[in-house]
Amino acid sequence: MTSDVHRIGSQLKRSYEGGAWHGPSVLEAIEGVGWEQAFQKPVFGFHSICELVLHIAAWAEVGARALNGDVYGSLAEEADWPDVGKPSAASWEKALKRCSEAQVKLRDSLKRYPVDRLHETLPGKEYSMYFLLQGILQHNVYHAGQIVVLKRAG
Repeated sequence: MTSDVHRIGSQLKRSYEGGAWHGPSVLEAIEGVGWEQAFQKPVFGFHSICELVLHIAAWAEVGARALNGDVYGSLAEEADWPDVGKPSAASWEKALKRCSEAQVKLRDSLKRYPVDRLHETLPGKEYSMYFLLQGILQHNVYHAGQIVVLKRAG
């Protein structure tokens, strides 16, 4: 199971920072995005890149809290899709910082998580920590793809 923790940590890092087989990571996808583009919605019905970055951060934060023993419920809309604030360079930098810090905290929390509990069902859930973490890394990949589409459309 120790290899599971190492593998998940590695995949979380790759999905966010790069070096993944699937294509661009979140950071690779947002490379070169200026604050003006980050707040645009060039595709009807899509969130902005900034909204996606904050949404990715929100779920990394959920994972870190769960790894640290907090029981979480469903995220309310305002927590699942945090407010981006007024479009500005400062707001964009704040979103990027929150997302990066959340990803680091998630991986650091995973390193301290008891390996023997990785496959235990989480309190109040029908799935394990392993399943939650796999979902978070898949979530990173999914939204990185959306960011690529939005960059091309913008």
